[in-house]
Amino acid sequence: MACAKECGCRGAAPNTASAKSGHKNSQGVLWPARRDAAVVTLRNYGDMRVFAAIVLPTKIRDHLAQALAMVAPRERAPRDPWVPAVNWHITLAFFGDQPEDMTAELLAHLGEVSRRTPPFPLALVGAGVFRQDICWIGVADPSQTLPELAEQTRGSYAQASQHAHNRFHVTVSRGGRASGRQKASLLAGAMSALSVYRGPEWTVDQVVLMRSDLGEGVGGHPLYSQLGQVALGR
Repeated sequence: MACAKECGCRGAAPNTASAKSGHKNSQGVLWPARRDAAVVTLRNYGDMRVFAAIVLPTKIRDHLAQALAMVAPRERAPRDPWVPAVNWHITLAFFGDQPEDMTAELLAHLGEVSRRTPPFPLALVGAGVFRQDICWIGVADPSQTLPELAEQTRGSYAQASQHAHNRFHVTVSRGGRASGRQKASLLAGAMSALSVYRGPEWTVDQVVLMRSDLGEGVGGHPLYSQLGQVALGR
């Protein structure tokens, strides 16, 4: 179980082209060939990166922010590896690049799924590191609702492998290695200290369709915008 591209994991690549000899996009820009991959991802003008998520309530964010501040004080830097608290979420499905006119269809799909799922409890528990530079906080799901909800949310719009290997989580930092070995070590130490963290329980009562604009948010992080919400069990 895990989130996909928005939390640093590999998700769907819906628009691809051969990378054997490079490829020119619609603006004539040459995408270089890559030896380590068979495809490169091309983004069409007007497309938007879209994912479905559970957004953390303010009291849950505040509790986690206080815990993080105790073990890893924030520094002023051009590219702060810590994800802004307003960006914290639990990804259910990453839909990749989608045209804007898909918003209504995706919201209708989420509505059908959500009506079959009653509200359920979650809590943030524990911490760890993916790939040495993605810091995460774990999720306790006592009713075991998340796996089925994520599968139904993906439907035919996202790859089934998105949640196959890792656990559901909230990404709180990414890019530690890019900040240097010492900073990466500090981030890992903070996650080790938070391995015993347990936040308050809350009731999930909606799923949110989100848009992600890379590099447009605080500190060079993505800017997330809500495209719509659907209530659970209604």
